[in-house]
Amino acid sequence: MKEHDIAETRRKAEELFQSGLNCAESALLALAKMQHIEAPVMPGIATCFGGGMALTGGTCGALTGSVMGLGLAFGRVETSDSIQTARAATKRLVNEFEHACGGKDCHVLLAYEPNDALTHQVFSQQGRRDRCANYTGQAVELAARIILEKKGG
Repeated sequence: MKEHDIAETRRKAEELFQSGLNCAESALLALAKMQHIEAPVMPGIATCFGGGMALTGGTCGALTGSVMGLGLAFGRVETSDSIQTARAATKRLVNEFEHACGGKDCHVLLAYEPNDALTHQVFSQQGRRDRCANYTGQAVELAARIILEKKGG
């Protein structure tokens, strides 16, 4: 059942991305759905993180959206709650994503500066949108695996 849940969550993230949501929105929504969490503020919470934080080329939105998904699973509710599980899960996700994808920043992963109007114009023509869908799926799959392993699900 675990592997099926992980594969289904990845598929959902890629489907959400292909439907028009950005990478961060898609990752957060897919991981929230896996955890049976619904809130009208999603995907808005993640909107500005797409394109490496509002097309600045920073940390990949798929990764930041997946980190938010980890926060849903392991984030603290009270200031007295430990943050160690959340930190450990996030470090693991970032390390595994970098290893699997060759980087963590949008401009590195896509080999262009997303805030440059000319290169952004040819984004989909060069298959970069497909690459983003794959990065979104990869980040979500890694995060889903971490959640299921740590939660025993």
